[in-house]
Amino acid sequence: MLRLLLLLIASAGAHPGGHAVERASAADLAEAPCDLDLRLQRARAWRKDGALDHALTELTEARRCHPRESAIDLELGLLLASGRDPSAALDGLTRYLEAQGPHVGALLARSRVRQTVGDLPGAVDDLSAAVQHMPDPRPEHYLRLARGLAALQRHDEALAVARRGVADVGRVGSLLRILAVLESTSERS
Repeated sequence: MLRLLLLLIASAGAHPGGHAVERASAADLAEAPCDLDLRLQRARAWRKDGALDHALTELTEARRCHPRESAIDLELGLLLASGRDPSAALDGLTRYLEAQGPHVGALLARSRVRQTVGDLPGAVDDLSAAVQHMPDPRPEHYLRLARGLAALQRHDEALAVARRGVADVGRVGSLLRILAVLESTSERS
C-alpha cells in the first residue's frame, strides 16, 4: 500500500490513471487479494481512466471477498451510472443509500440515472435531497432542480428553489433567467 501511495504522490504532476495503479499495486494485491481499500482505489482509478471493464473486475473481486460491503455498492453504482447498466446502477446506489443514509455523490448519481430512465419524479427527489445535504450547492444544482420541479408542474416549489439559489449563490445569470421565467409563469396563473 505504501508503494501505491508513493507512486501516486511522485506522479502527482501527471495523471496516473489505472495503468500506474496496476503496476504499483500488483505486489500489494498478491499479498492481500481481499484488501477492500486497495480494490476500491484500483476500481476508482480504472473508472476515472475510462477502463470500465478493469474497474468492474476489481469490484467483482471486492464483492467476492466482502459480499455485504456497502462501499462496493456505491462504487458499482457510480461505475454503472455511466450508462452501462442503469438498472444495476440504481440497485447499487439504492442499496448504498439504504445502508449508509444520505450521501451527496450517490444521490446526484442516482438522480442522473433516474432521469436517464425516465423517472423524473425520482430524479427530482434525489436531487432535492442532495442539495439539502450539500454544504455549498452550485448554481447548476439549483437550476437543474428548479427545471425538474417545473417540468413536474410543481411551479411554486420551482420558484422557491430558484429564489433560494439566488439567495445562496448570488445573482448568477442562469438562475436569474429561470427565476424570471418562473415568476412570469406564476403571475399568469
